[in-house]
Amino acid sequence: FYIRILGGKNGYERVQIARDQSFKQLLADLKEGEWSDWLLESFDTIDGVREGSFKFRLEKLSPDGAEVKIYATQIMDVDHYAYPEEVSRELYEKVGPFITDIGWEGLGHDRSKAWFSEKVMLDLAEYQHQWFSKAIEYLTSTREWTLLMMQAHCIDCANHHCLDAADPASNPTDRALGNRYLSFIESLYSSLDRMLGRIMEKMDDDTVLFVVSDHGGLPGHLRVDTNEVLEQAGLLVRTSEGSIDWSRTRAYVNNAIFVNANVKGREPHGVVDPEHYESALDEIMAALHAYVDPRTGLHPYNLVLRKKDMRYVGLYGDPTSRKIGDVLFTLKEPFGGTHGLQLSTASFGLSSNTSLLMMMGRGIRKGVVLERTVWLTDIVPTISYLLGTPVPRDTEGAIIYQALDDHR
Repeated sequence: FYIRILGGKNGYERVQIARDQSFKQLLADLKEGEWSDWLLESFDTIDGVREGSFKFRLEKLSPDGAEVKIYATQIMDVDHYAYPEEVSRELYEKVGPFITDIGWEGLGHDRSKAWFSEKVMLDLAEYQHQWFSKAIEYLTSTREWTLLMMQAHCIDCANHHCLDAADPASNPTDRALGNRYLSFIESLYSSLDRMLGRIMEKMDDDTVLFVVSDHGGLPGHLRVDTNEVLEQAGLLVRTSEGSIDWSRTRAYVNNAIFVNANVKGREPHGVVDPEHYESALDEIMAALHAYVDPRTGLHPYNLVLRKKDMRYVGLYGDPTSRKIGDVLFTLKEPFGGTHGLQLSTASFGLSSNTSLLMMMGRGIRKGVVLERTVWLTDIVPTISYLLGTPVPRDTEGAIIYQALDDHR
């Protein structure tokens, strides 16, 4: 594609995008902050010629033309994003172009590296949410169906990007920035609410709706590097270049919330004799329990378990220890990241890691707040029960009978 910048006596004001250098095949004519229409173009790929949908946004244009930022959405192959594949083109024609990415790759975890504004993500998230509700309405009106599932990810992205700045508990000083990000997060919740409202409008009396999150989120403004903790305890050694010296390292972090002993015969460069495995775990656990965060004077670790004790929290198996490590650790709030390193009961400031569950429809009690702990593993057996189908053999959860009435 070709780009040209147009303006007048007050400087540059517009950007045009075209297929040809003469700009007779114009694709977009944009002022700052404007989106193009959705475009459908052919692309040569390793699988042959494919048609892809996308659109542009002029993110920034300085009056002197020195700075031009043009955002392009991901290119979605309109024939190969669904299963069965023929549904892809059908939804493209009946509902509109689909996008899986809502601009998250340009915002990211590190705000200092974001190359466009939150407005891009707000616009794309709203589009995606509208698309979901329209696709649900179309598919449920044109197909026989029993179970429909969808997932929206915008809140997770926003929490990672800016919850630490948005929450007054973690950012009490710069409230101009904090309120900007708080408004951003609230706008995404409002968009989800609008989507949910449109879905609810199409529900009949024979439908049950579940709204469930896989986790919550915390500001995550106090990070702890457990490899550094192990290093301070002499269990992990680094080379002069900063990489791990495996020939002298006895323990290391594995999969974010585990510590592995560097065991001979199991690890590629193991140094811990298998007969000293249990004593190595004792040293690892003692190092974590003894660590004091120098910023706060607090002990950040609130759960440290050996592998054989992890059944207590539902972790077992994996004799290789590649996925489930030798020692499990979690951090108490306000330590840790946005989610994953803390227990699901953690809460701080505006937020918590607790998951959300709301249910309504046929067979569901009205106006009841459950006192029992509901686990994510309880969702599948409960849905199976409501559908009158057998609960899957390997399901570990239980039916949430406390939420059900007697008129299923």
